[in-house]
Amino acid sequence: MTFDSWESAVAEIRTRISACDDEQKAFAASLGVEISNAVPRTVAAARLQSAVERRCGLCPKKSGEIRLGHLAELAEEASHEFPNPTSAAETQAWIEYFYLKRRMEALARLRLRKGDVIRTTSPSNQINTISSIGNDGIVYFTGGGARSWPDRLTVVARINESTPESERARRIAANQASARSTTGRWSVEKQESLRDFRISENASHEDYVNLRDVVESAVDERPIQDLLQRSPQLLGSLLRGPRRYCIPKPNLGGTFVPDFLLAEVDSNGVHWILVELETPNSSIRMSTVNDFEVHARRGVGQIYEWRQWLQDNIAYARQYRENSGLGLHDIRADPKGMVLVGRRSLLHPQERHLRRQLYERSQIEMHTYDWLLEQLEGALQFEGPWALNPYALKFDEH
Repeated sequence: MTFDSWESAVAEIRTRISACDDEQKAFAASLGVEISNAVPRTVAAARLQSAVERRCGLCPKKSGEIRLGHLAELAEEASHEFPNPTSAAETQAWIEYFYLKRRMEALARLRLRKGDVIRTTSPSNQINTISSIGNDGIVYFTGGGARSWPDRLTVVARINESTPESERARRIAANQASARSTTGRWSVEKQESLRDFRISENASHEDYVNLRDVVESAVDERPIQDLLQRSPQLLGSLLRGPRRYCIPKPNLGGTFVPDFLLAEVDSNGVHWILVELETPNSSIRMSTVNDFEVHARRGVGQIYEWRQWLQDNIAYARQYRENSGLGLHDIRADPKGMVLVGRRSLLHPQERHLRRQLYERSQIEMHTYDWLLEQLEGALQFEGPWALNPYALKFDEH
């Protein structure tokens, strides 16, 4: 049983740790067991259980030294005399009593409610939003799978509080909840929300020729961007999943606008890749220094910035479009990236090592436009099952 407010949870715990009732005392008297009015009902139940076991000729399990030591620590912390339990069950009941008492006091002090934003002081030090409170005092957080005891929490923002600091805390909590709640399962609802961006056909030979001609004549990336935006099946042909999507110029909260965002869906869920186009009239490596040329370096920097934005706004990015989100379902904060820049004739002999290091370190592929044309040509000529297409991009983050 869970509750939306601390009052209900405290009332439930108070009942559980209240003094033993008349029925328990009457039963104890029939067994020849003495139970004082100060004994909590949970402890009384354990003591009665042990008495019944003895009456039946059984020997109740004795408490170990470690459990007794733990009980002594809890009793001292609560300024309660050591209760001297007579069995392992009674020891456990006393331990449960002291923990419940501690949680009840913490809930009454913090006055927690559903929607409050809190910080866990131990062990994770994370910010979360409360979804409910259990009848044993445990506090559940939105996003699924996360919870904590109230004595390990501090309040960051109340549900009705509206300040820049509280809004920032809610955004952080929402991001963490979204990261926890990713299921990886594709659904009809997710598919429908991206319907406008689905690639329903493969590129044709004519599409390939058009791209080749544009690449050959382009002085910068803009005409290539325009053609790929008009013919999204070109980039879509690099994907092998049964459901493929190409989103041109996705607006990341009015802050960043990647050139393309690709996605494919398979049995492992959805896989996203950020695509940045740079000028074809550039090398990749600087001629005198073992580093990327300025355009290649700028492309990598863009992907880093987009990833940072996703990390700071992952809940908003994953939210359905009809709920004022971006509809980038289950996207990670660090999706794969790809930078297209330069021509093969402009490459430096040592650039391959730089590109390999970049991919191993950051999961960012860097290719020339000649590579793009070769991959598309190979994909168009491949006649086997599309999922086995060797010219398609490979996603292995799941």
